[in-house]
Amino acid sequence: MAGKERDALRKLAVFRGGFTAPAAQTVTQASWELLDTLVMQSLVEVDPDPEEPRYRLLEPIRQFAWALSDAAERDAIERRHAAWVVGLAKQASREVLLDQARWTERLEAEHANIETAIEWSLATPGDQSALRIAGYLGYDWFSTGHGEALDWVERASREPGERHPASVPAPS
Repeated sequence: MAGKERDALRKLAVFRGGFTAPAAQTVTQASWELLDTLVMQSLVEVDPDPEEPRYRLLEPIRQFAWALSDAAERDAIERRHAAWVVGLAKQASREVLLDQARWTERLEAEHANIETAIEWSLATPGDQSALRIAGYLGYDWFSTGHGEALDWVERASREPGERHPASVPAPS
């Protein structure tokens, strides 16, 4: 595997639950040709869809590729991934009422990526991506019954260092 392919594979490993070609290009700067090469090498699978194909790495390949990157590279790619999720959430918040069925399906397909971005943001001091995602997707989460979203909203809105209410001792 050539250097460009190895680099792209390491970066694509940030996606959990699959991705579209435009998402891969935005987050990893991988070209269509490079993505096709990885598909031909059976490192990336494609699930054909008439509207927009989804790609994915098998979990063992994803974990192996992610382990090849160092902490600085992981942070940079997670930051770009979170920015992409914020952009997706913002677009969804504007368009969900115009085509709720399509956006509900799209957000469901991206659920693992949304969760990954939120968890990264919550673990990264000073990052506000989780709060922005929660703000943009709050309506959709509550209307589609994503229970974990309530926890994400609560965690994202806490002040740094603030403890979860359940961890605060009850007054005597």
